[in-house]
Amino acid sequence: MSTLFGFSQEEKSLLDFISLNEKQSKNDLLVEMKWDFSEFNKSNDHFFIEIIPIQDCWNRLEAEMLNEGFEIVIDNKNKLLEDNLIISHLKLKAKCFKYRVGSKKTHEKKSDWSFYTFVNL
Repeated sequence: MSTLFGFSQEEKSLLDFISLNEKQSKNDLLVEMKWDFSEFNKSNDHFFIEIIPIQDCWNRLEAEMLNEGFEIVIDNKNKLLEDNLIISHLKLKAKCFKYRVGSKKTHEKKSDWSFYTFVNL
C-alpha cells in the first residue's frame, strides 16, 4: 500500500482520495470517479490517475488483454484538486478497467492497482 507524505500505512493511501459511484443511464454503463486532493493544496503536488481498460475482465488485475490507457493530471493548473470524471463503458470500449493514483512530487509514488467492473462477473 502506497502512502503519502510520511503517513503510516494505517493512515492515508493515495487511493483513499478516490471514490467511484455508479450512475444511471438508459443506453450506457457509467461510473463517476471523484477525487479530492485539496488537503495537499499547500504542497504544490501534482497527482495523476491512470486508467487502463481491460478486455478479459474475468482475470481482474491479472488481465493481459488491455486497451490503451489514459492519464488524468491533477493540479491547480490543469485539473482541480477536487473534481470528478464520468467514465462510460462505451467510450472505454471495455466492461472493466484498472486504475491507480500517483504523486509526482513524491518521486512518482504510485498506489497499487484497483479494479472496477461495470458488470457482474
